[in-house]
Amino acid sequence: MRGKRSGVETQIRKENNALLDISGDTVHMVSNSAKALLNPFKSCVEEFCTDVYYDIEKFPKQKELFGEFQSLLHMKNKSLIRPISSRFLQMLEVCNRIRELVDPLIAHYFSFLSPHDQRKYR
Repeated sequence: MRGKRSGVETQIRKENNALLDISGDTVHMVSNSAKALLNPFKSCVEEFCTDVYYDIEKFPKQKELFGEFQSLLHMKNKSLIRPISSRFLQMLEVCNRIRELVDPLIAHYFSFLSPHDQRKYR
């Protein structure tokens, strides 16, 4: 369908040489848009979410402590979602879960905050 001689795009271009771009199926268009949107962040979002996931979910004591913070904050115990690099649409779910759990995450990482930020979150 995308051949250089008899592909659909080639045939359409013969009839309308003002055609700018045929970028493929919808999923790839959304993928390319998501990559362009996140490009200025230089994969910081994905790396941050991955670091937080592995820091808490892969260490039983950390996971237990994180669960206790959720209980103390009267929250339903939820796990973080592991980012998958090839699943661009999944990052929305990963970021939403991080946003949901921001309060227990602050409690979990409180000792790593600067003194200024510690005063802000007391």
